[in-house]
Amino acid sequence: MEAVINLSVCILAFISVLSDVINAESCTQINSCSCRTESSNFVFNLKPLSQPNNPSLVATDSKGGYKYIYNPCDPMTVCKTGGGEKDIAVCQQSIGTTTTYYCAGKESGSIFQGDLQAGSLSMKFQCTADDAQKTIRTTTIQVVCGDGNTLEFVKDSSPKPPKPQPEGIYVLKLTTQHACVKGGSGGLSTGSVILLIFFILLIIYLVGGILFMKFMRGASGIEMVPNLELWKGLPSLIKDGFVFVSKGCKANTTYSQI
Repeated sequence: MEAVINLSVCILAFISVLSDVINAESCTQINSCSCRTESSNFVFNLKPLSQPNNPSLVATDSKGGYKYIYNPCDPMTVCKTGGGEKDIAVCQQSIGTTTTYYCAGKESGSIFQGDLQAGSLSMKFQCTADDAQKTIRTTTIQVVCGDGNTLEFVKDSSPKPPKPQPEGIYVLKLTTQHACVKGGSGGLSTGSVILLIFFILLIIYLVGGILFMKFMRGASGIEMVPNLELWKGLPSLIKDGFVFVSKGCKANTTYSQI
């Protein structure tokens, strides 16, 4: 009986984690600057921020000596790289007496990940320089809901030399009103449906069990609770179950336990 309880707690813990995963509001990518949420049917679209000739979304890394310019949807025209790359969404611009531009991400091949409503949506852009070194630069833009439209530098995670292949990895944060989910169909998510079914079955079990114990077995008072002895011992069984889960759902087979 104890092994069954332990296994049940392990399964419940797994279902709880699974419910959180399937409850996430994924955003299906439409193009390089928009996606559609599944249950609320909200369209996240950055097209209104597109200014290819004069991008307004600029983040500065004063310590690293660079500016990062982002223009959604349409390739910018102001990023004049030495390699002549086209279709540029993110541009890295050096700060100094001599201005140098690098492609830090292209519109094509962008990837959307995360949950828009939970504030974990990110857009990933990549670009391989058209030069002898073939430097690969990757920029991840974290998207959060907020007033206005601003771009911030978060960090430079580029690997330090020596490295056979030059690589740049950058993280920016875009705070925009266009990421604030509005309206929607209001339908239940998969996780909500699972929890609703669980509580309905629990109510049926309790009500049905009480009626059975009262009219079929003549029980009264607390004795009408179905499987009363199990419920009395439930706290200690739950404790044992969580200990079982913390050990990776593996039973303790030491001699001392025997």
